Amino acid sequence: MIIKLITFGLLLKGLLSASAQTDFLKILEENQLTFEKPADFEEVPVKENPDLYYNYAMKHITANLEVRYSIFSLKQMLLDYEESKKDTSRTMLNPNNLYKSLMVVNILNISQLNLSKEGIPKAAAFNSESVMQEFGCEYGATAFFEVNSTFSEGYKYCSMVYLHKENVADVCICYLMKKPKDFEKYFGLAFHALRFI
Repeated sequence: MIIKLITFGLLLKGLLSASAQTDFLKILEENQLTFEKPADFEEVPVKENPDLYYNYAMKHITANLEVRYSIFSLKQMLLDYEESKKDTSRTMLNPNNLYKSLMVVNILNISQLNLSKEGIPKAAAFNSESVMQEFGCEYGATAFFEVNSTFSEGYKYCSMVYLHKENVADVCICYLMKKPKDFEKYFGLAFHALRFI
């Protein structure tokens, strides 16, 4: 009986993992993204949390480094934006102009910083030519900060990469770690795993 339960549990885990991966692949395709999981990483389950929704996660097989991917399609927001232009009683910002603010909001959500003491971590923008060449998008930036949220439970630091492709999607990539040395040593393996087409 125990063997049957264990076998059923492993089968269910495999089916759920396959389903999650299928959903992730569909999201990638819908948002003009490609993803190649690095050899030294394995998929880990997505954990529900109130701070930042994410679509996929992977963890280094030996180091304490987890990478989480949040993909935010602009499709519906752009349709709503176009509709709002026809209605003078509605005001809506162009979704292509929100990415810097959304990066800050996501940093605040997962860091739970005391702004009066610590301020907002500074984001460093990538060179526009480099981000287009390396990630296939118009904007990219990175920020490094301490974390203290449900999203980051079990980790102390996050290096966030935020990408924006006009009229397509925003992507938030969080590299979570306990020690910065794990990030410095292994992040390069996953840095270009996801990019726009």
